Formats: sequence, structure tokens, C-alpha cells
Amino acid sequence: MIRSTTTMSKQQPLTKSNNDISLHSSSHSSTSSSSSTNINNPYSMRERRHTMALFESLSQSYESFDYYENENDENDELERNQQLSDDDDNNDNNDNNQEDESNDNIDIEVDDSTSSSKNEINNSSSRSNANTNISKKKKIENKDNEWSTDVNNINIPISSYAYANYHTHTESLSSCQLLQCFISKFITKRWVSYTNKYSIIKTGSSINTTVNELYAFISVHIYMGISYLPRIDMYWSQNFHHPFVTSLFTRDRYQLLSSCFCITNPNENEIDDPASHTIEFINHLNVVFPQHYIPSQYLTFDETMCAYKGRSNIRQYIPSKPHKWGYKIWCLASNSYLLKLRLYEGATDSDSEYGKTYSLIVDFMKGYENKNHILFIDNFFTSPSLIHYLATMNIAVCGSVRLNRKGMPPSFQINKQKLKQMKRGETLHFQKDDVCLVLWKDQNILKLLYNHIQPSTKYNTLKRWGDNNEKVEMSVHQAIKDYFVNARSVDVLGQLHYSYPVNRKTVNATSSLVWWLIDICIVNAFTLYKTENKTLTHLDFRIMLMNGLAAMFLSDRSASQASSASNQRIPLAKDHYSDISCDSRRCSECSTPERRKRTTYICVDCNIHLCLGKCFAAYHSKLSTR
Repeated sequence: MIRSTTTMSKQQPLTKSNNDISLHSSSHSSTSSSSSTNINNPYSMRERRHTMALFESLSQSYESFDYYENENDENDELERNQQLSDDDDNNDNNDNNQEDESNDNIDIEVDDSTSSSKNEINNSSSRSNANTNISKKKKIENKDNEWSTDVNNINIPISSYAYANYHTHTESLSSCQLLQCFISKFITKRWVSYTNKYSIIKTGSSINTTVNELYAFISVHIYMGISYLPRIDMYWSQNFHHPFVTSLFTRDRYQLLSSCFCITNPNENEIDDPASHTIEFINHLNVVFPQHYIPSQYLTFDETMCAYKGRSNIRQYIPSKPHKWGYKIWCLASNSYLLKLRLYEGATDSDSEYGKTYSLIVDFMKGYENKNHILFIDNFFTSPSLIHYLATMNIAVCGSVRLNRKGMPPSFQINKQKLKQMKRGETLHFQKDDVCLVLWKDQNILKLLYNHIQPSTKYNTLKRWGDNNEKVEMSVHQAIKDYFVNARSVDVLGQLHYSYPVNRKTVNATSSLVWWLIDICIVNAFTLYKTENKTLTHLDFRIMLMNGLAAMFLSDRSASQASSASNQRIPLAKDHYSDISCDSRRCSECSTPERRKRTTYICVDCNIHLCLGKCFAAYHSKLSTR
């Protein structure tokens, strides 16, 4: 019995004090003396078994750490067990001597188990206390870094909040000179060399084009963007021929130039690959675009599309764009002037732990740090980590954001139910460190992250469409108005391009991208020209540029024929071309006493007012038959 009890003491720590040990040893002595029938013993065997069962249940409860936290219950149980052990010792005085040695051994072993249990309990309690302290510290730190609805002043990473006086280095230049800032004669000479090389590869003989002929080739494309016909050969047909086009090129010469036009070395790069075909020209534009324009404080980064529905391994589909199929191009712009661009060639691995868009923005903003710029981006790029990093470059950010981005407020602060309850014009504000989040309800909810102004900035007004299809003024935060006004530079570039596109529909994978790049040069030239001539429209600038490039194509040969059947002479484009007059007069071709029509366009050589397009062509076709 003693041996088995000792083993149980090693496996399960039964006691915490020496009183419990005496209780254990006394219960043994009482059991051994039960053979000598002690009638005076007040406790029966049933009561002793009940006491041992209570003792075992008490010892098992010692294993729980929670038990030791209730010291009052422990003392009550120990006092009651001590009284039972004292009564047993008084009734078993005859057997105490025999049990002393065995009880001493039991005391030693139980003391060891008791001390080890104490150490384990103390260690576990200390670990639990340490973990509790760490968790409390983390909760305090997280509470300090959580998004809060109490907004305070922030540290703005820029020194001022005002427009920078943007300017150019191209004052007092003509439209042709502005275009030559980007497509210089040096670049055109290289294109001439590449085109002649490619014509030898394709046809077996060189087409022997020149620099002025390529400028005239661009001029014809500008004209076709203004006066569009469904098919190319219609410009040389008897019914629809246009003197401007036919005076510069014959139909066969134009088609030969179109099929052999090349802007990269055909011996080194693949002609059918849009990326390799245009990489040289794109790198050139990324150098010359910033050289001729100092941007304002506001920069915009976004993607745009070069429309193309043919087959290409880098063609993209973006359903939110006006032209859903085509080449995706990353653009950095300021005041509708393109500063930097990059062709998207497919997904690549990112070196940053924050994602590919994070690395893309940081790469584009190199060279614009520490210049007090404010970058406007959309929700595809915006994240709190990007704003914090750009702040180290002294670049502020204002951009729409997605609520599921990492670092955004949790769902219990902004949930769908709370967003549905917002009324139109209502605003919610949150702040974390130096980054602010504003939610504004219009037709939909605009979610905006910013750090370029203080959250306490006065509200402004913004005109929006009301329920009755009328514009109404709505009170908005200044950050929201800044985003509406300044985040659309890249979109304006796309609008200007697709107003009068110079490219034609084709199955050639590279042609659409090449002409998109050339047209962006024209749009940038218009932006530079408009800084000094604010009243000039986009169409007027293109007509002026078209005529200027055509006049550069000096040739002593007669004008090309309108068709192979007729042998009529059409005036040269350098003599007869449209220009803008200071006054508006009746068109000499279509205006009648019953239906008067006035125009500001005039033929330079004939000195008469003619509507651009059909009236101009019809009048000069009559002259050619005289």
C-alpha cells in the first residue's frame, strides 16, 4: 500500500503543504491498524473511504492553475483535512513507531514532487503574466495606430500647396517647329534609312524616300484624320478625290510608303512585334518630352489604350475604357502634357513586397522627388504603404482607393451597411498617422486617400448632375475637388487623340501603335502651342500643322493624277491649302441666297472662303477641268 501510494504521488502532485503529507501518512496507519479491531474509533471504513475519495479529488484540483488563485477555499480544505488526520493519529498511537520510517521515505518523495509542482506552476504563471503584458502592449500600440474618426493636423510632405508656374522652352515657335522638337530631322533621317532598308527586304528595291516626303506623309495622315473616308482609295477616286491628298502623293506611292514605313532597324528588330518595333522611339520620347516642358505641381498617373482589335500577344481588354481592346500604355502627365510613357508587355515579377503597381509608381516618379509635386492616381494604384513611401520623397498623393487594400480600416469600422445608409453629399472622415481617408456619397461612394492638405481644410463646392438632369452645387471636401479637377490629364490626352486620329484601321500589329505615338507628339505640340495662344482650338492647330508640313515637301514635279483614267492637273498643295481667316464670310461653293452658310476657312492661293472638306475639293476640282 505504501509503495503504490508513493508512485501515485510522483505521477500526480497531491499536496501543496506538509499538512497534506501528514494526512496521507495518517490515513495509511489507520488502514494498517484496522486489523486490530479498534472499537473506540469514531470513523467507520465507509467514512474513511469517503475521506480518501475527497483527498484524491482535492489533489487533482491542485493540477489546475486556477485553483491556486482561490486561496480561501484552499485553506478551508486544508484545515478540515488536518482535523481528520489529528483524530486518526490519536486512535493509532500504537502503530506510529512502525510507520515512522516508511512515512519519512514518503515525506521525502512527496516533498520532491511538491517542489517540482510548485516550480512548474510558478513558471507557467510567470509565462502567462509575460504573455499578458505583451498582448496588452500590442493592444495599446495597435490602438494608437488604428484608423480614427477624430482627425487632427498631419505632416504634409510638401512645402506649399499652390500651383507651380509651369512653363516651356518653346516660346514663339511655329506648329511645325514644335512637332520637330519631338520628331526632329535627325530622327526622321533614321526613319528614312530604316524605311529604305525595309523596302529592299520586302520588294527587292529601295523606294528612295526623303525626310520631306515623310513629313508630307504625316501631313496626309493628319488630313485623313480630319476628313475621314471609309477606304483609302476613295481619296483618289473621281467622285471623292481630295486635292490636298492627290497633290502630294499618287495612290500607288502612298500605298507603297504605308507598307514600307518603318521606325526601327529591320535588320536588328522584329518588324511584326509591336514592343521591339517601338522601343527605340518610346525611349526617345521619354527623353525629349520632359526637356521641353516644366510641369506644374500636379502630376497624374494612369493607363490609356491604343485601340487595336487584331492579333497580338500584348493586346489587352479593359471593359471600363472607351476603346476596350488594344495596347495598354502607362502614362505620367501634367496639364494634358505627356511626360513619360511605357508600353505594357504583360505581367512580370515584382521586386517589391508591396506589389507590381507599387514598384511601377516608384519607378515613374524618379526624377520628380523633392519638387513639391502632388500625384493623382486611381484605385488601381493607391495604397497606404505607397503614400508613406512617396512622402519620404517629398511627394504628396491624392487618389481613390479600394477598401480591401492592406492597411485600410477594418470592416467593423466601414461596413456595407454603414455605406448603404449614407445619403448623397454625406462625408465620412478617418485618419491614421499622416494619412487621411474621406468617403463622399455622390451617385456612388468615392473613397479617397490623401496627404496633400490638412483634413480641417474648408469645404468647397462642386457642380454635379442632380435628379432633374440639372447641375447643382454640392458641398465637398477640398481633397475631393482637387481629385476631380486634376486627376484627368491622361484622360484628356486620350480625348484629344481620338478627336482626329491619324491612324487607319489595319491588321498590322505595329502600325496602330506607331501612329498612336506620332499622334501623341502632335497632341503635346498642341499643348505647348496653347500656352502662348490660348484661343486656338485643337482643330485649327492640326490644320495649321498639316499645311506647314505639306509646304515643306518641295517638289518640281507636277501634281499626281486623281485617277488613272483622267489626266487632269490638280494644283499643288504648297499653293492651294486652307487657312483660317480673321473674319467669317459666305462659302463660295455651298452658300446660296436661300440658305446662307458662313465659314472662317479660306484658300490661300484663291483668296476665297470655302468650307473645309467637300466644298474645298469641289471648287478646286472645277478649276482643274478648265
